[in-house]
Amino acid sequence: HLQPLSKELISRFRQNSRFDLKVPIEKRRGVGLNDGDFERVASVDELDEAMPCCVQLSTGEQVCLVKLSDEVYGISEECPHGEFGMSDGAVVDDYFIECGMHGTQFDLRNGSVVESPSEEPIQSYPVKIIGDEVWVRALRE
Repeated sequence: HLQPLSKELISRFRQNSRFDLKVPIEKRRGVGLNDGDFERVASVDELDEAMPCCVQLSTGEQVCLVKLSDEVYGISEECPHGEFGMSDGAVVDDYFIECGMHGTQFDLRNGSVVESPSEEPIQSYPVKIIGDEVWVRALRE
């Protein structure tokens, strides 16, 4: 069982992070459109295990990424229950992420609600790993 992280610990981690993933995608070194609608957003090594982070696609969409073992999952950065960044939440159980504002838990694999108060699922994004690079497909043009 993974324990939720405090907002203070998450904030401290983000301040000391070696790489700011919130930088717009077009300003990141070596990033561009390729492979259909998928965009390279990070290398696998840039993502810490079970630590949500936000990336911005060239379409402006913000995606919360979570690396769990050999997989990376992507969901909308904004919680559908209220305007709160999911990258400020915490992975609480295997494949579940909890919104730090209202406590809604979503399944990272498909965006479904696991624990309310929200009844609306969160948008999930197609993610693939090619070599050591993480690619996400935009949902809008």
